[in-house]
Amino acid sequence: KRYPKYKWVRAIGPLTVTTLAIVSTWIFDLQDKEIPIVESIPVGLPSTTFSSWFPLHDFSGLLVTVLSITLVGFMESIAIAKQLASKHKYEVDSSLELMGLGVANIAGAMFHAYPVTGSFSRSAVNNESGAQSGISAMV
Repeated sequence: KRYPKYKWVRAIGPLTVTTLAIVSTWIFDLQDKEIPIVESIPVGLPSTTFSSWFPLHDFSGLLVTVLSITLVGFMESIAIAKQLASKHKYEVDSSLELMGLGVANIAGAMFHAYPVTGSFSRSAVNNESGAQSGISAMV
């Protein structure tokens, strides 16, 4: 059941939890109690990694892992896309989905990023909160 007058709670909830976590870390001085915290975040993009793009000396050892990650990532992405497409009455082109994942992974490979896939949990949260565009992933 949805309550329209409490819609603002969806947006302010994550912000409130983040603020409380930061304040608690500062008040209880968690770093001195040997609980690791993020002290600073580097500015800018990480350095490129063109030199390690083609580890051909160990290609056979990587092949099974690469194919597994590719298959599982694509299946996860297309499953959530089809589920949301059926719910919102639109069609999904699996070829375009695969191409989009490939381009994103090639771009990510330039900077040692994790493999890109769709996310069941993130998509479900965005869907339930009424997100209309990809900008919601940055908020």
